[in-house]
Amino acid sequence: MRFVLRLLLIALITWLAHMFLPQWTVWPIVLGAFLVGWVLSHKHKRSIFVRKKPPKAFAFWAGFIAVAAIWGILLWQIDTANESIMSTRMAALLSQGNESLTGLHLLLLTSVLGGLIGGFSAMTGNLFGEAIKSE
Repeated sequence: MRFVLRLLLIALITWLAHMFLPQWTVWPIVLGAFLVGWVLSHKHKRSIFVRKKPPKAFAFWAGFIAVAAIWGILLWQIDTANESIMSTRMAALLSQGNESLTGLHLLLLTSVLGGLIGGFSAMTGNLFGEAIKSE
């Protein structure tokens, strides 16, 4: 349940950041995923009777999936609005005339990169929250 809550909150903050802030900046997404990871972190008691769970992996995957999905959707909307002119030109520029890289590959690569940024910032927020919360 906590994973789904993290996923939805990070996706909502990412969507709102792109709606109201300039689209060239990545810091609102990073700070949003960090804050969600920090607020939803919890310190596990290290006891022999308590089952140990790795919250860092859940935080990373929630941030990765949420930001990659939202960025993928937003990039696809922008790409279809300009009839894929920008993505195909950038793909041709990056592939140096070799037609192995297409605009769709570039969009997928960019959304995976955004997912990595979101995942690492959510995991950092979770680790920060675990470090400062007392037992």
